[in-house]
Amino acid sequence: NSAAVSTAHTDSGAWAAALAQSVLLPSTGTISQTLSTIAGEAYLLTFYYMTDSSGTFTATWNGLAIFPTVTTNPAAFTMGQFLLTAKGNDVLSFTGPSSLPDLRGDGTWFVDDVSVVRQQSKPVPEPTSLLLLGIGLMGIVLLQLQRVKSKEV
Repeated sequence: NSAAVSTAHTDSGAWAAALAQSVLLPSTGTISQTLSTIAGEAYLLTFYYMTDSSGTFTATWNGLAIFPTVTTNPAAFTMGQFLLTAKGNDVLSFTGPSSLPDLRGDGTWFVDDVSVVRQQSKPVPEPTSLLLLGIGLMGIVLLQLQRVKSKEV
């Protein structure tokens, strides 16, 4: 397998990753990156993929397949999008075909526009804020009770 860059097949910009089997360039056919993530936080992974024929393509997060092996032929870039939970220093990998291309050289998968964005979590109210809210609500209730009692007299 080999991993290289392509200027001919891009979704946007000038470069895309090209993943293919090659007799001339033996390698794993995988590109990986360790990401500085925060354990327990949610991250949105987005990427675009396409191929010039068919074959296998897999995306993994910490070694677990998050994108099933694809054997179809998306002739144009297609978006893949996943919401993932981080463990901290997570590894994102893309792996290309596991067999040699045909005589035309087909069988290459292209990956472009990869982004991993931390999702904003909803803030958790502090205990002090909840205490102040409770005191305020009790004050309103007491004022209403006093008004009702003063009208009775």
